Amino acid sequence: MNVLFAHDHILRKFNDVYYTSGGLNQEVLNRYIKPNDKIYVYTRMIDIKERPKEILRVNNENIICEPSSIYHNPLDYYLKYKDIKNEAIKKLKDIDFCVIRLPSFIGGIIYKEVKKKNIPYIVEVVGCARDSLWYYGGIKAKLFAPIMYYKTKKEIRNAKNVVYVTEEFLQKRYPTKGQQLACSDVTLPETNEKILENRIKKILGKKEKSKIILGTIGNIDVKYKGHELVLRAIYELKKQGYNNIEYQLVGGGNGININKMAEKLNILENIKILGPIQHKEIFSWLDNIDVYIQPSYTEGLCRAVIEAMSRACPCIVSNVGGNSELINEKYIFKKGNVKSLYIKLLLLINCKENMEESSKQNYTRSLDFEKEKLDAKRKKFYNAIIGE
Repeated sequence: MNVLFAHDHILRKFNDVYYTSGGLNQEVLNRYIKPNDKIYVYTRMIDIKERPKEILRVNNENIICEPSSIYHNPLDYYLKYKDIKNEAIKKLKDIDFCVIRLPSFIGGIIYKEVKKKNIPYIVEVVGCARDSLWYYGGIKAKLFAPIMYYKTKKEIRNAKNVVYVTEEFLQKRYPTKGQQLACSDVTLPETNEKILENRIKKILGKKEKSKIILGTIGNIDVKYKGHELVLRAIYELKKQGYNNIEYQLVGGGNGININKMAEKLNILENIKILGPIQHKEIFSWLDNIDVYIQPSYTEGLCRAVIEAMSRACPCIVSNVGGNSELINEKYIFKKGNVKSLYIKLLLLINCKENMEESSKQNYTRSLDFEKEKLDAKRKKFYNAIIGE
């Protein structure tokens, strides 16, 4: 069987090899195919001059990357629509099944064509089009936000088969008339009770005034990830005498703005930019921090939060996307609100009982996202669509 995967994800190309700095790796793509199948990846692409250690190879003999040579940004969608449409039609030749991730412009074009050609497909809803564009940055993104929102809403409403990464949030915002499945796209390593035991020992063994390590995963140059909120909360903590805070940031980006703000707030010594970390090493890093914070202005169902939960890590998250489906409301703060984040931080760093409570709740909830459980749900849904 030949499968087409369509999304606006940006692949990195170096020496005719394609890499991903995000979640579109071989393990994810292999979910959609059997050993003798092939999956063709139709996304965006940029050339890179060298391969960073932290990004993962995508293509192999079963995964063939065929990125768009025309579509590079949302403006191209309107200025070069006919050319992109013709390119998309060619990609569908000899395709038996399509996986279409929305919101995305490439996904939207493929969606129209597979309906015309009656090719079996699923739509994966991984985030909110409006929120991601609105908080992305410039005026152009904000202008596109309502257009993309209504476009995506119409596509999902009329889709036959829809997979949501959330259990409630995206379903309410983007309802469908078709059959649906709630199934996260997270990939967790094997879990065991020892993880929780070790975390509890770490919490209870913490000495007063010892260093408290906070951590966040996400590109440090992307404003909607909300890193600056944590910096401002640390500033408030330092004013109250909490000089033992270290904030570790994991992810791509140059961090110029982060450093400027930290210097302005006189908290530069409290900030540690680690840069990208290979996915297999993320879990060891999570074991070493005390509190995971996801301060985003927008999310679908955040994989990083679930990964932190799987390491029994106490978590504080903003009240966006599917975060409320994951974390006790006691540790959820109002997006963009530094005071609210500051109060939640005090709840944890001043109370081992709260740290232990959060740790146990998060680990238990993470068990719902074990690989075997999610794979079984997807397989049953996909097989019903393709008639196997």
